Order: sequence, then C-alpha cells, then structure tokens
Amino acid sequence: MSDENDAEGWGIVTVNYTLSDAPAVARFAPTAIDTGVKRGEPAAETVTLRSLGVVPLENVRLSLHQIAGGDAVAPPPWVSLLVGAQVGTMAVGDELPVGVNFQPEAPAVPVGDYEFRLTMAADNHPDISVPIYVAVTDAGEGNVLFKVVDLLTLTPDPDYVAPGNAAHPEPNYQGVFNARIELQNEAVTSITRVKFTDGYGEADFLGDGGAMDLPAGRYKYRITADGHDSLIGRVEIRPGVTATANPLLINRFVTVEWEVVPITIEDRYEIVLEATFETNVPALNITVTPIITIPQMCAA
Repeated sequence: MSDENDAEGWGIVTVNYTLSDAPAVARFAPTAIDTGVKRGEPAAETVTLRSLGVVPLENVRLSLHQIAGGDAVAPPPWVSLLVGAQVGTMAVGDELPVGVNFQPEAPAVPVGDYEFRLTMAADNHPDISVPIYVAVTDAGEGNVLFKVVDLLTLTPDPDYVAPGNAAHPEPNYQGVFNARIELQNEAVTSITRVKFTDGYGEADFLGDGGAMDLPAGRYKYRITADGHDSLIGRVEIRPGVTATANPLLINRFVTVEWEVVPITIEDRYEIVLEATFETNVPALNITVTPIITIPQMCAA
C-alpha cells in the first residue's frame, strides 16, 4: 500500500514458511582412510570429528567395527580406538581427533586386506561412518602415484583437430608432460627415487616387474618442469599401499631471459698530487753561516 491508493492497497504477497528445530551437523575428515601396516610394527591413523551445526551434538558415542562378508562384527584385538567410546556433548565448532591404532602380529594376523567402519552416533544426529581400509603385509614397501596438473590441464587446445570434426577442439592437456619428480626419504636421506611423468601427467614409483619397492616412511618430493615453477611437498608411504598425490604446478606464462655481454672500457686515470708543508716543526735545525768550502786535498 501507499498514500496514492485506497485501503485495499496495490496488492498482496503471500509468504509461506516452515519452522523446524535447529539441526546439529557432524562431519568426519577425511571421509575415508586407505593405509597399510607391516606385521610386527604398530601404525596409527587419525580421523577428525567436527561439530558444524547451529546446536551442540548431544551424547556423542563412537564405535569401531570390522566389515566381514558384508556384516559389521566386533573388531579384532589388534585394532583399537585411542579415545573413549563415550564422548558426551560437542559444542558448535568443536573438533575431536580420533586415533585408530593398528598392531598386527605374525602369525596371529594373516596377511591380507581388511575393512573397518568408524561410526559416530548422537541423540540429535543420524549415525555417520568413515570407512577404513587396511593392508596387512610382511613387506615394508609401498608405492605412490603422482598426477601432476597445471592451470592448463583439461582446457581446450586450439591447435588440436578432433577426428571427423575439425571445428570442435577437444581437451588435449591431460597433465604436465615430462615433469621430473624426485623423492627423498626424510629419515634415511640416502633413499632417493627419480621419475618423469607421461603424457597424462602421471608417474608411479613401482620397481622392476611392477613390484612395490619404495621403503615405507615419510618422503619429501620436488617437482620441476619446463615453463612451470618448481614445487616441494611431502607424502607418506605405507606398506603394501599405493598412495596418491595430485600436485598443482604454477605456469610461467612470461619468461624473462638475460645474459651478460662483456664490453671494452677505456682504462684512463688522472693523478692529482697535493703536497702539504708543515710550518711548525718542533725539531732542532742547525745551520752554518757562512758556508765553508774545503778545497780538494792530496796526501803529502
């Protein structure tokens, strides 16, 4: 309505709304774990539970189960949670690191792949779970697969001609080709590996015959490629597992080259001599006046 119309106004706008209870929201990060462990050597992984809603999570409870034959059963004794099952209330914004410990011993634990589920339950939130995949092995080696990309990856190549349709360019940049990846074990620096990426920007560190021969541990990597800035990062190698890394290289779209050109410069000097005489000399100065000249004399 306004001052220019009658009491009925210009028109009516209908607003429909629904009132509901303020929700609680919970999330796991990461959403899945894929790891490996060597028999006889303990290992641990951490999942973070976050309270992201507008009201606290009430009566939070954690449980761990093994998935065997599609059923959830009690976990074996070599797998355990590092926090209590009864968490209680989590305020909005709270984070809870949940550690999962693995300690398989030989020969009690067979070599193989195992699947577990970490589940959170709360009075005001549906149950959520994060899958945990564990490879138990006797070997202490693993692998890593790199997929190196840049700002041009998966963008159309204007010079590429699609078969049968010359007017439609296709994505032709699948990754950074011939990027050099150098791995170095942080604990044993003598353990190094070097690989180059293929046309898809991919490179793995499998040994001869496709065997995993990269000793487990934490590695530092350095990636270099023509037309890109170099990149340094870290990756964790687990026994019996192929880790993945997807580094992004920054393109150098402008390259500045310079060189030093020697030139001949005339070598010319000007020498200026300045003499300063001291008039106040506090030293004895003896003179004879007049000057006596002794003639040349010979022996008699």
